[in-house]
Amino acid sequence: MTISYEDLRRIAAMAPSILNTKPWSLSKVAEDRYELRADWGRSLEVIDPRHRELIISCGAALLNVRMAIRVTGHDLAYSLVPSEQPEDDECQHCKARGRRTPGLLASVEISLRWIHPATEDEQRLYEMIPLRHTVRKPFNRKIDMNKAVELEMAARTEGVDAMVVHDREARRLLREAAEASRELAGDQGHGDELREWTGRGARVTEDYGVPQRELARQPKGRHRPPPVRDLGLAWGKAGERGNEDYEKCPHLIKLTAETDTPPDWMRMGQALQRLLLTATRCGVQASLLTQRSEVDDWKKAYKRTNPWWPSPRPWMAVRFGYASDPADPARDAGGTR
Repeated sequence: MTISYEDLRRIAAMAPSILNTKPWSLSKVAEDRYELRADWGRSLEVIDPRHRELIISCGAALLNVRMAIRVTGHDLAYSLVPSEQPEDDECQHCKARGRRTPGLLASVEISLRWIHPATEDEQRLYEMIPLRHTVRKPFNRKIDMNKAVELEMAARTEGVDAMVVHDREARRLLREAAEASRELAGDQGHGDELREWTGRGARVTEDYGVPQRELARQPKGRHRPPPVRDLGLAWGKAGERGNEDYEKCPHLIKLTAETDTPPDWMRMGQALQRLLLTATRCGVQASLLTQRSEVDDWKKAYKRTNPWWPSPRPWMAVRFGYASDPADPARDAGGTR
């Protein structure tokens, strides 16, 4: 049993991605080999200037491809491509700024001669791919510690650090996310690009972008930072999208990569998707908080010219819980936001 190229592309397209841009290209280069590349035509030059979240999105797509191949019974080997690549495979915007960002991100080789049945875990994760969905609704109940540990271990399988944060740390991360959101909201270019890919934006279609129905409602009151990313700031006046009472202190798991390089971003993307699929299998909803790291990337890309400026370990926070009115899992439009 094998899987067709078109089916692999369809399954890869169900991965979470930054603003649901699906910024990857999967190509078949031999009967037993595929290549995953960044699609620079769907990159976000202002919101994601270093393409960090784009490459994390590609890592999530790679995990989907791996699971789809494994359920056919075939083993596979994949390699993450180092950053040094020919100039014609790089982002030209990065090249103009004197940075090197690779286009070819991973190569996947399938063992067609040997059949090795998928494990129960691989089969279950594959079945969760079309059901995974970003939920920006209020969570009225936290997950228990046993499930939290299971989610931590799922992410660590892919070579990144994962840790449930305590309440004090969670509140600090929310404050930082809110501060970052205010800083990003003050940038005109950031707002224009966000408007293009959300709500009623020009790039929003049934397959791409975050439509109006997927935008989080605004929190009631302003006395504490909301635990969700408000992507609808450009759409409607205050209160037009309705208000919600969000949880005071969300249950967060923090993912941290070892270094700040494209291969580690690919590992973080795979860890993120394995964690999200595991959560879906457990009936747990999730959304992401990435504003703080976006501001760090934004400043580093545009305001830092010193090559010796230290690179912090990249991270993102994943919010988990149970919503009283879960989102319809039939279509994903949330991406890594």
